Amino acid sequence: MSSRLFRYSLLGVVALAVACLAYYLYYNSFYTLDLTRRDRHQAEEVVQSAFLMCQVTDRLLQKRESEIADQVQKALSVAGYPVLLDESKSWQVAIAGKPSTDHRVLPRMAVKTSGGQKRDLENLGEALRRFTGGEVTILQRVNETGDHLAAYCSISGVESSADHTRLIPARIGNGEKETCLENLDQGKTVLRPEIVEGTLQISYYYPIFADQKNIATLVVRVKDPDLERLRNDIIDLHIGPSGYVYALKGTGARCGQYQISFNGERDGENIWNARDASGRPFIQSMINEALALKKNPDRISVPIAFERYPWKNPGDLQPRYKTAAVVYFEPWDWVIGAGYYEDER
Repeated sequence: MSSRLFRYSLLGVVALAVACLAYYLYYNSFYTLDLTRRDRHQAEEVVQSAFLMCQVTDRLLQKRESEIADQVQKALSVAGYPVLLDESKSWQVAIAGKPSTDHRVLPRMAVKTSGGQKRDLENLGEALRRFTGGEVTILQRVNETGDHLAAYCSISGVESSADHTRLIPARIGNGEKETCLENLDQGKTVLRPEIVEGTLQISYYYPIFADQKNIATLVVRVKDPDLERLRNDIIDLHIGPSGYVYALKGTGARCGQYQISFNGERDGENIWNARDASGRPFIQSMINEALALKKNPDRISVPIAFERYPWKNPGDLQPRYKTAAVVYFEPWDWVIGAGYYEDER
């Protein structure tokens, strides 16, 4: 009898232990799932906040655009309008990915005043700097494809000198045309934030036409307090202990370039070819996911995609999984991401 009671007691203890284990596993999985949902929800909220902050700043920059447009017109009326002369000019042109420069011969570009006088491009460049308070690049169109070279640049040594310059291609590696240049061909001005020498600034593009053909583009780059405030506010956004928000260029020759990075430490760096711990080009996947998002007119919220990938920092013994919520801010061609480690609670 006692042995039978012992067996029943033992069975009861085992059953209780199994029940406790089952409850623990159920609760733990439910709790983990709940935390996962919470983290994703927080990432959604943060990345939507960044998107809305960009929307507000974009409206402010549109007002700034009209001011810059007026300043450019004043500079043109004072200094003159770019024209192509009958004489030629030789350039040594640096092309991305090529170790040596190419020799190009193009019509010399000058400025023609209202009185018919012809002056060097420097006269227009200095007038634009004086009226706008920014840095100036004058791009000369090279061919029908729409490639340009920097015929004048006020940033010393960055894009051009007296006879050395760099090529700005109209099409990127996959044959896609730069959206900005496409708009310029149609006679539209373009204003958008861009990284210039590691600093986020406003770039204003103004097309120049002669005989109904786009022959050049004036580019004015100015710093803006609203844009700087946005950058700082996005850097200050966090998810959990170490999650953060960033912005990348979505298309064009600068696709994958950091516009805003963690603490601003890698602004301007291009990470298009970055790979995760499994060797997958996760940035390319992330950007493609964001570009594929379609805005739903029936929803107030911003459409969001998620990218999950293993990441191994230097010094880590094992990769850790990260998840990023991403959105696409089309006016600036920005892919905005909010990423976090899944194992951080």
